[in-house]
Amino acid sequence: MNDRPTQETDAIEQGMFGLDPMMIADHARRLERERDEARDALKRIEEYGTDEINTAVELRQKLAAALVERDEARAETNRTRDFMDTGFARAKE
Repeated sequence: MNDRPTQETDAIEQGMFGLDPMMIADHARRLERERDEARDALKRIEEYGTDEINTAVELRQKLAAALVERDEARAETNRTRDFMDTGFARAKE
C-alpha cells in the first residue's frame, strides 16, 4: 500500500454523513473499474512477457528517431529551397 493522497475518497470520508448514497456508490464503482483495468493491464503484460514489451518499446524509439530525422531533413530542404529562391531572385536584380 502507498501513502499517496486520495483527495476524492478523503472528501467522501470527511463528509460522509451529508452525502447522497448514490455519490458514494458511483465513487465505489469508479474505483472498482480502475482496479479491474489495472488487473487487465497486468494480465496483458504477463501474457506478452518482458521481451515482447521491450521489443515494442525499442520499435517506438526507432520510429520516434526516424520521425525526428524526417522532420530535420524537411526543415533543411525548406531552408535550402528558401535560400535558393531568395538567392536567385537577388542575382536577377
